[in-house]
Amino acid sequence: MAECEEPLSGLEELLSAEVEVEAVLGEKRVPLRDLAQLAEGGDLCLLPRSEPIRLVAAGVEIGEGIAVEVDGRLALQVERVHPPETFLAQLGGEVRRRLRGREHPSEE
Repeated sequence: MAECEEPLSGLEELLSAEVEVEAVLGEKRVPLRDLAQLAEGGDLCLLPRSEPIRLVAAGVEIGEGIAVEVDGRLALQVERVHPPETFLAQLGGEVRRRLRGREHPSEE
């Protein structure tokens, strides 16, 4: 441990945890037959172009945006972020569950 390094408080520890972030284009139920016939170069239509893309962190929706290109790469321009109090408690619970799972992996 580095000199003068103090342990993080519960909130600081939670806020410093890294979580997986996803930009969800859309969801659709399709017959397995269609998935079995899906080939490279094929199309799978998900949503009308005008609908926003959901921004999800550790399974919890935190906002939405639109797809844009930045320096030749696909990016999400965030247009709306839910107030932190609406998702932090839910997200915090998920992060704590995942951290506990790493500390005590189940034996299979």
